[in-house]
Amino acid sequence: MFLGLSFNRNTHYPHNYYYLRSPCTKYTEVSCNGNDKDWIFRHSKFENYDGSLKSNDTINLSIKKTKVINDKEEFLSSHDIHCSIGNYTFQEVVCLSDRLGRNEEVSDFI
Repeated sequence: MFLGLSFNRNTHYPHNYYYLRSPCTKYTEVSCNGNDKDWIFRHSKFENYDGSLKSNDTINLSIKKTKVINDKEEFLSSHDIHCSIGNYTFQEVVCLSDRLGRNEEVSDFI
């Protein structure tokens, strides 16, 4: 399994696809079994970047949806919406078409 975006085929129009949306925020849903998996990796700090990641480095991941023609690049993002399952609390991670702000950093990524 790898982090990706999931899409389904439209049953009424078999050549049209739609991407799954978060039930809470309506942003593009990110899951561990997505169909689109070709992430674009960018290090957030270009000064002193030697090609390897270090502890506490911040990276930006973006993806281009393959099933939507002329769609924008979307950016992996986390925010303050949390959900609980049993005794575990999870932070929602979604894809946004807007530019990343400094608050959109994944703090605990499972």
